[in-house]
Amino acid sequence: MPSERNFVKMLMTQLKKIPNSWWYKIPDPVRCPKCHVSGLGNKRPFDIVGCVQGYFIALEAKSGPKAVCSDHQTANLYLVQAAKGYTAVIHPENWQRIITDIRKYINL
Repeated sequence: MPSERNFVKMLMTQLKKIPNSWWYKIPDPVRCPKCHVSGLGNKRPFDIVGCVQGYFIALEAKSGPKAVCSDHQTANLYLVQAAKGYTAVIHPENWQRIITDIRKYINL
């Protein structure tokens, strides 16, 4: 099983193949080298955000199907869904299905 970092890298390559799309990997929080903490408290809303033909997409990458989203990640995913955006928790076992779902969601 690939690490989450390697999986996201591979996933970005696949997502960029979707026509009329823009994708951005949210960077890891910057840590203070002296105190080993970040200004965000290690929280970021999603791993990947994108826009495909005007539709907002938020993806939370996990290293495997048993990995669980934090409460704050789950809350952010629900907020995007409530705003009519597409969200998914994506991992190495379901990534091809999610990309197919994204294409269906935007009628490609």
